[in-house]
Formats: sequence, C-alpha cells, structure tokens
Amino acid sequence: VIVDSTFSTPYLCRPFEFGCDIVVSSMTKWVGGHGAGIAGIIVDKGGFPWGAGKHPIFDKADESYGGMRWGHDLPESLAPLSYILRARTVPLRNTGG
Repeated sequence: VIVDSTFSTPYLCRPFEFGCDIVVSSMTKWVGGHGAGIAGIIVDKGGFPWGAGKHPIFDKADESYGGMRWGHDLPESLAPLSYILRARTVPLRNTGG
C-alpha cells in the first residue's frame, strides 16, 4: 500500500503502523514551510516482497542495467530495498544525474 501523507505530519499520523508499505509526502510543507524550496520524500518500510511476481517492473529484466530484475537479482541484504533503489537509480540515469 502506498500512502500520500502530504497533509498530515509524520508525528501525528504514522502510516506504517496501519500496514502501509510506502509513504510519499511533501517536504515543502513540513520542513521548509515558508515555500522557498520545493521538495518531496519517499519513505519505504522495506518489508514488501517486490519479487513475488505481481509487479512486472520488478520481475522483468531491465536491459539498461544489464538485464537485472529488480525484485529478484539483488543480493539478499539489499532485496528489501529494491523499490527505493530503483526509485533512486533509474531516474538519475534517465535525467543524466
């Protein structure tokens, strides 16, 4: 379950305690409330089984990363982080970061 927690603070609403797997939120509202910057955050609990065969983007080979399957081919210690690793690396490669 992915929850958009933009209008509730992490202090008052704790989505992970209600079974959420990923939380997205606007950092502009809660960290830099004056609006001088734009930011967002993705927080992954690290407990979802991305290699369970239900999410093609994690099951099919990603040719731009040597045919790696994000939900299957990571070392066991990194497997719980497959969502956030993909969320960080693929956009950086696509935008030249």
